[in-house]
Amino acid sequence: MFLPKKLHLLIFFFGIFSYSQTSYYVSKNGNDSNNGTSISTPFLTIGKAISVISAGDNIYIRQGVYHENITLNNLDATSGNKTLISNYNNERVVIDGTVPITGNWSNETIGSTSVKKIESITSSITQLFVGNNQMVMARWPNAQFSDLSIYDHDNWAEGVETGSSDGSIIIDESVENPGSLNLTNSI
Repeated sequence: MFLPKKLHLLIFFFGIFSYSQTSYYVSKNGNDSNNGTSISTPFLTIGKAISVISAGDNIYIRQGVYHENITLNNLDATSGNKTLISNYNNERVVIDGTVPITGNWSNETIGSTSVKKIESITSSITQLFVGNNQMVMARWPNAQFSDLSIYDHDNWAEGVETGSSDGSIIIDESVENPGSLNLTNSI
């Protein structure tokens, strides 16, 4: 059975439109009030792009570090149309879920060691990074991820705060005897 040529074209175009997809762009120089559908009018955030996509759409992210919490909750996985979220042209994209700490930093001296301190942090901190380096809780002797000493709890000193305002502690020498404690290069 042969179909008329016009019906073939109608079926062909209907097939294209039923499977059409939209490409969205995200860039560090974008704006979430843009339409995001061209490289010259990108969104600023990945979250904005995700909020407007439908199954089968594409999101292309330009290079940069994106500090966002991203939730995918508006995609229909049963439709069979796969959504692509990708970097644009192999550009380097980092999705960083950390939150910058804001507040007033002050310099203090403990013994002969200079430290930075921040007051009035209202959110809980579960992990701290300085730049891209993961920090560990203050401890003696120093422990690092790089040499795996962070996992050697048997060698950690233990102590209790004295309640003074200068950060003094009483060290339990039965666990680890610090001898003469030297804070040089301590973290």
